[in-house]
Amino acid sequence: MRVLLSALFILLAGVGESTAANDRDVALTWEEAIIAVRIETPDLRRVVLGGRIDATYIADILHGMSAENPQPAIIFMHDCGHSYNDPESRQQIKFMASLGYIIFVPDSYARPDRPVSCDREERTMAPDVSHELIHELRHEEALYAIEQVLKLPWIDRNKIYLGGAGEGADVVLQIEHEALAGRFAVSPSCTYDVRHVPGTPTLILRSDRDVWYDPDHWPAAIGACEAAFRADTSTEIVVVSGALHDPLIYPEARTRFWNFMVRAAFF
Repeated sequence: MRVLLSALFILLAGVGESTAANDRDVALTWEEAIIAVRIETPDLRRVVLGGRIDATYIADILHGMSAENPQPAIIFMHDCGHSYNDPESRQQIKFMASLGYIIFVPDSYARPDRPVSCDREERTMAPDVSHELIHELRHEEALYAIEQVLKLPWIDRNKIYLGGAGEGADVVLQIEHEALAGRFAVSPSCTYDVRHVPGTPTLILRSDRDVWYDPDHWPAAIGACEAAFRADTSTEIVVVSGALHDPLIYPEARTRFWNFMVRAAFF
């Protein structure tokens, strides 16, 4: 009996250490998140500032927020090829912040030993990586970020949105949370499991000639979103003319995105 109890203690200790490590890993994705916010300068110009959540100037801006003036927020799940200075991510984040939302971008690659899950130059997903496992990690990151945002007293709890691009967009389409006013997915593949959330408006934005989703790269993604959401009346699919993996570069997509966000606020 003593041997069995000792073995059980060792097993439970190992589980505890593993859980603590996992908790720490997901916390790192928030601690190294990028924040973007629109401010008004002394000469009444509106500009967008962005940086790490722990940057002094970002902390000063957030410290000046007041519960008397609640702010709408977007939690944005980056694509598989994200990096801090990635121009595609930066323009997406800057555009969304320019509309008056505070943008929170958890950094999935802050996790120790987190594998890079795609080859951006070849426009292919990494063949030796479990993308189902990556999605589980990113699902965890999104839920953790929602929890952190809900702790902020100056956030408008009626205007919290979850969005993502590419890999992050596919993860967004798997998530349901009562705190969300809406979901949006920029260039998802729609080839993974999706969750239909009738009470939460959802927007899918794609380019009609996306170079990632063509017969030479990812043929299964062609028409996948239409097939997955054909009967979902809460989901709007917008396909704009273009070949870029980031449709938000196109004026039509930006207009449709803004229209969706306005409608979602009053859904």
